[in-house]
Amino acid sequence: MTHYFFTVMPLFVVFFWLILFLLDFRRNDTAKRFLTLFLGVALVNYLAHWFYFNHNYPVYRLLDSVWVFTSLAVYPLYYYYIRLLTEDLKLDWKWGWILIPAILLSSFSTVLYLLMSPAELDVFTHEVLYHNREYRVGYPLLVRLQAMRLVLFKVIFAMEVLLTLYFGLRLIRLFNEKVHAFYSNVENREISKIRTLLFFLVLTALISLVSNVVGKHFFSDHPSLLALPSLAHSMALFGISYVGYRQHFSIRDLCQDQQEGECCCGVESESEAMT
Repeated sequence: MTHYFFTVMPLFVVFFWLILFLLDFRRNDTAKRFLTLFLGVALVNYLAHWFYFNHNYPVYRLLDSVWVFTSLAVYPLYYYYIRLLTEDLKLDWKWGWILIPAILLSSFSTVLYLLMSPAELDVFTHEVLYHNREYRVGYPLLVRLQAMRLVLFKVIFAMEVLLTLYFGLRLIRLFNEKVHAFYSNVENREISKIRTLLFFLVLTALISLVSNVVGKHFFSDHPSLLALPSLAHSMALFGISYVGYRQHFSIRDLCQDQQEGECCCGVESESEAMT
């Protein structure tokens, strides 16, 4: 029962916040709507996790490639959410290229699954994805390619986390500088919440890097330790969602205030010229 609870906890957290964001979807700005998309992708990802850790082999084999896509999509999507808060005034579909690694590796996984025989699927599932049987050498080509895909996933995921952390922190820092440069009083604007977002970005990145290095098969082999990543991911997801839900000030508000300030300056200049 305890094991089941910890497998479902991150899924429940994401589902809870996704419902709240969907209820306000029409009233939300572009950034919050995009965060809703992020939560939807995360929900599918943790649903696949739930099937994996509860050893539902047939279903997880169907969802494994989906899990690859969602896992490699969440950090690029989170980065672009930060851009919508701090840099971009509207969605720019040119940024769709950040999902190319997720699309390519998940497609590669899907093709391999379609080509594998029932015997190869059985070997890959029970000896590579899970360690139910002793790991051996001399696997068929398709099983070796799937094992290579798992290694590629870890490398790409680690790179995405580090790049999101670096460029995300940079966007937040530059945005805070813009806010301080324009407003004499940054209270209710400069966003202590963006600073909190920065904290959760770092926290989530660290958790993801550790989980990626260890591998989810480790927690499948040691179910008593599953509580650690489950609690950590749940807290990080709750924090990201809470900060995003409470965040009301963004680059759009800053640009609007700057435009209004320019208009006011123009009116004052005309008045001085007439007197």
